[in-house]
Amino acid sequence: MMKMKFHGSYPHLQKCVYACNTFGDWYWLSVGRLFQFRSIDGEILNWWPSTGTVSFQGRPGPLKARFCAMFAN
Repeated sequence: MMKMKFHGSYPHLQKCVYACNTFGDWYWLSVGRLFQFRSIDGEILNWWPSTGTVSFQGRPGPLKARFCAMFAN
């Protein structure tokens, strides 16, 4: 499976996540130099702005499916 990439800005990423109707909190993790979104449902989205790489972890839920569908060709 190809890695997911997001090359927009941090505010644009936030808008995309909230458009997925998913709520939670954002964090900046300086050790990994990434932004992390932790949904109230237990899903986690990690985004490295330097590479644009997006990864998901945690409890499976709607965030990953909805987010990926936004950028499907």
